[in-house]
Amino acid sequence: MSWKRKTRFGYETGEIPSPEEFWPVIKDPKAAVAKAREYIEEYKKGPWPSVVKEMAEKSKYPVLVWALGLVVGRSPGVFSGILGRVMHMTIEKICREGAPEDYKKWEEMGLVYAGKVYEVHERILSPPAGFWKTPLLRVMCELVDRFGWSLMQFRGGTGASPIIHTDMSRAEKFMMAVRLMMPTDVGGVGDVQRMWTCCPGPATCPFACYDTIQWWEECGKRWPEWQTYPQFPYKIKFKFSGCPIDCIKAIVGTDYAVIGKWLGAPQIDQEEFRRMVKSGEVDAKEVVESCPTGALSWDASTLELKCDPRKCVQCMNCIIRANPAILPGRDKGVMILLGGTIKSFLGPKMCYTLIPFIRVTPENEMKVIRWFLDLMEKIVYKWADAAKTRERVGDLSVRFTWSKFLREVAELPYPDLVTREPAPGEAPYHEESISYVMIPKDQKWAYWELLKKTVEKW
Repeated sequence: MSWKRKTRFGYETGEIPSPEEFWPVIKDPKAAVAKAREYIEEYKKGPWPSVVKEMAEKSKYPVLVWALGLVVGRSPGVFSGILGRVMHMTIEKICREGAPEDYKKWEEMGLVYAGKVYEVHERILSPPAGFWKTPLLRVMCELVDRFGWSLMQFRGGTGASPIIHTDMSRAEKFMMAVRLMMPTDVGGVGDVQRMWTCCPGPATCPFACYDTIQWWEECGKRWPEWQTYPQFPYKIKFKFSGCPIDCIKAIVGTDYAVIGKWLGAPQIDQEEFRRMVKSGEVDAKEVVESCPTGALSWDASTLELKCDPRKCVQCMNCIIRANPAILPGRDKGVMILLGGTIKSFLGPKMCYTLIPFIRVTPENEMKVIRWFLDLMEKIVYKWADAAKTRERVGDLSVRFTWSKFLREVAELPYPDLVTREPAPGEAPYHEESISYVMIPKDQKWAYWELLKKTVEKW
């Protein structure tokens, strides 16, 4: 079976493999099944709770089919998801389906799940930062037992909560039940905007530099149709991380990331820090040595911790070791990054810095959010027009080069980041994580000269 897609560069075509190509070749079926049963029994052992034991005893999941894939070295089914359309929605169907001539062999082997075994994944649009209320959880458990395999996944890179079913016939019924019994919807599968993710932010974390949950909510209000209807060359992911610790790994596998940061030095409560040092809670030498740029120094005579704001790169090492004596600085805001992927056309990559810093205060936060959403909408639509199939925005920035991407897609003037002098409190070029291969040739030479001076000074 072939597919065809029209783009601004012409038509793209491809071939979809037949089911026989997905199914592993099993030379000795009986021995393979026996070995798979041994694997299951082995994985049930151990001093800690076994996932395999829980799945085998408390769910309807075909564990034996999964174990057989371990034995033969290949998953018995389609490795990546197939999309099924149900009532103008898309759901993910991982089709673990044997070739027709293998059905009888599987039945002879005594395998319960002979023939077609579908894993249908429907993603439930989840509350921000995983704040699930217990009534919603009870409804979820009831629906999973009624329509699925009594199995659900609560935390993944996507942000949504996939519900795993046994076959396609139950998918539509489950979708209607979710809409009737829960204040949410089903979506985020395929070439759509995946469920955006945020950390708890100021709700539970003292390090948050902006209101991640508010940004999450405004993002969801802006593009509801992006989550449910495939309309892009590949998937899109948004993540909102409250501070540079980046607990949700926004910089690694996210197309569009917002990470909280601040300008200058962190806040240091000298009295509290002295108390922690005297009580043995904190080792002042360890805190100073944890700074990768040497911004911190400890004066043993005055018992004072000093920080050079020009060298501070907001790595959070000192804050992790000595909070609440050390906290993020007062001049807080966000950094906008773009292009991080784990699986993509050009392989894994980390995010590039699109906007190094935007100051965010309670007075201007909504204005900044609206500006951010307008910018992202412009970039997404231009990426959708210019990208090839399965080419994410990070791949497009590599193909276009970063300077061309900034000018033609983001429509931002490429700044002279190297030769200009940084403003007071602003990080120098080499600390803004802008990829060296993306900058023009003249700025590469200027970068080398700046690097030599920096190394000599340090």
